[in-house]
Amino acid sequence: MLQSFDFKHRITSRKNVILQKYKHFTIEKMFKIFVTNMKSGHVVEFSYKTKRSAHNKFVSVCNELSYNYTEVKSMNVVIAGGIGHDFRLELVEVK
Repeated sequence: MLQSFDFKHRITSRKNVILQKYKHFTIEKMFKIFVTNMKSGHVVEFSYKTKRSAHNKFVSVCNELSYNYTEVKSMNVVIAGGIGHDFRLELVEVK
């Protein structure tokens, strides 16, 4: 009985050590919205920690400006506006 408890305890503690090691190596994803003024070329950048909050903000700005947005899945980017508009909006996943 005592041996099985020690064995379980060792496995659990080893698992926790491994998880703590990998916690430092995890890559945090960030999502950024870039707003480019098409006349002056100035770029403003907004950073978000979750895709949901970034996407919600991006969609609300697009709706406010009456822009249609396009998702380019191969590049993990969402684009709106651009040539013929006042602004270009980009939602980008940064690792």
